[in-house]
Amino acid sequence: MDNVIFKSLMNKDKPTKEEILALPKVVLHEHLDGGLRPSTIIEIAAEIGYELPTNNLQELEKWFYEQCNSGSLVRYLQCFDVTIKMMQRQKDLVRIAKECVYDLAEDGVVYAEIRYAPELFVNDDLDCDTIIQAVNQGFAEGMAEVNANNVHSLTEKSATLPQEEADQIDPSKAKYRYPIRVESLLCSLRQHSNAIAEKVALLAIKYRDEHVCGFDIAGPENGFPPRRHLNAFDKLRRENMHFTIHAGEDFGLPSIWEAIQICGSERLGHGVRLIDDIMDAATGKPIVMSDLPLEPTTDDLKKLKLGRLAAYVRDRRITLEVCPTSNLQTGCVPHSDLRLHPVNLLHLLRYRVTVNTDNRLMSGTTMTRELSLMVDTFGWTFADLQRVTINAMKSSFIAFDERVPIIKEVIKPAFKQIVAHKHSSTHPGLLSHVSSSNKSLYGGVVHGAHLHFSDSGKSGKSGKSGKLRRILQAENADLNDSGKKMLLEDDDELIIDNIKIMTEEEAEEQDEGSEDDEVEDIGDELDEDDDAVVGDDAPEV
Repeated sequence: MDNVIFKSLMNKDKPTKEEILALPKVVLHEHLDGGLRPSTIIEIAAEIGYELPTNNLQELEKWFYEQCNSGSLVRYLQCFDVTIKMMQRQKDLVRIAKECVYDLAEDGVVYAEIRYAPELFVNDDLDCDTIIQAVNQGFAEGMAEVNANNVHSLTEKSATLPQEEADQIDPSKAKYRYPIRVESLLCSLRQHSNAIAEKVALLAIKYRDEHVCGFDIAGPENGFPPRRHLNAFDKLRRENMHFTIHAGEDFGLPSIWEAIQICGSERLGHGVRLIDDIMDAATGKPIVMSDLPLEPTTDDLKKLKLGRLAAYVRDRRITLEVCPTSNLQTGCVPHSDLRLHPVNLLHLLRYRVTVNTDNRLMSGTTMTRELSLMVDTFGWTFADLQRVTINAMKSSFIAFDERVPIIKEVIKPAFKQIVAHKHSSTHPGLLSHVSSSNKSLYGGVVHGAHLHFSDSGKSGKSGKSGKLRRILQAENADLNDSGKKMLLEDDDELIIDNIKIMTEEEAEEQDEGSEDDEVEDIGDELDEDDDAVVGDDAPEV
């Protein structure tokens, strides 16, 4: 029954920005050269004698923002002219990669795939191998720092020490909430030659055991179809190497079709133009987002019909790497209105949607901000955020048995813990159903940017009775002194903080026919149904 309570709360509760910051996150689409710190740009520019538009930190941040939101592609690309100039020395690549890890970890990211094009940094002093090794070094140094100074690792460390030494460690004072893993995707640019793309593809294969987990083709879609680099994709497929392709961002369905059916892409970078293949079932014409309700109902969705390509992408669970803010800047969404962005519709239609940052500097964004926009604009709940987070982790290019522990031991317990603490004042017994190990990792109320510990109960699960009889607190109920418990008659409704808790029969009905990315049991164990949450028809590890 406790899982039914949690599921009800997850499906109804809208997290606050503070809670979103505390949640674990996964980012699959982020460009290294689009995420530099403005302060780092100013320092490196001074060292290399590069003249910036301004050397004032606040004014430089404003310059990037105005350039990227001007509606001019030329002005947008000028921002990358600046950042790429800052990445022409080995030590600067190490620094920028390391700071990228720190910034993501502070935002609660637990797994990231960061992409970059080595060809952009080649000069007389740097070849591609040196560039890749420098970025790898920066990522490794950043991960080492974060993974030694987070709540998770300090808790584990204290558990292995004598009590006297363990008492000296306070995990709640750790700089970071979670451990982090960062992998690289090597990019080539579609406007460049096929020979360069082949070279970068071979480099991805060469460094596949050194945290390079895949390959990508980026750059302008219009006039540069992905099939131009088919030789590179053939080499990757022969070596069983993962790859994604920017497609469906500034060009329509043909780009998406080629990326999947000709080139064999496993994921779609952006992919939002897939909306062009979703029709009004009555008229057979492509839908217009402005004609749809902001939060479509089930009945609204039944009025839509998927075209062949749109259906194929959903059926095959091909991941969409959606970057909402970036899509507004580049004109993917009419009138730059987030309410007209198809991300929520695609999410409701059960596509494997992920939410990403693309370029944190250019978009002035973070994962916390992107997810907050989903909550504020479309009313997303904890369940929605968990689903896109698990979608991203499942779609990562690391091995299945490396993805599962991050979902099982980090993402799901943290969501459950934060939901439990959200209702701890009115429903204290929920904390007793968070396992003691997970409580020690993520226990305590959300406070500022960190999770602080509290000792509330021990691990435990209660069996399912078929009817809701036990509750820990009902709205306006009188509580006894000992356990703050009361029983309701079988016909009464369970209400926690004005949220009606579904019956177990209702929960089971909701789960019937669910897709592999349905938010299932968020408990501590993976049960039979939950295999679908962490892998497609794969046995439990």
